[in-house]
Amino acid sequence: MKKPTQLKIMYAMMVGFVALVVFLYPNLPAQLPMQWGLDGKVNYTLPKLPVVIGMVLANLGYNVFSARMHRNEEKIPWRDFMTSIIIFGVFTVILLITLVRF
Repeated sequence: MKKPTQLKIMYAMMVGFVALVVFLYPNLPAQLPMQWGLDGKVNYTLPKLPVVIGMVLANLGYNVFSARMHRNEEKIPWRDFMTSIIIFGVFTVILLITLVRF
């Protein structure tokens, strides 16, 4: 059976996110902000390694779970495909903002 285009896009996003993390990791600050107060100041931070690993695992985990769950279908349900895109986009934006701002 031919793989749906959505699945190919999800695989490309997984590889792309891992490549982005590998590319950006050396330039990220040692401590990544986790929460901001109403005054705009960072309330607490975490070391970058566990944060980045968590992001990669969450991204890969959801995509692999969704791909496996729908592997025999001709199309992946729209909400699962869009959730995959949103997770990729949000994590990418978070990394880029952190890189630029901190």
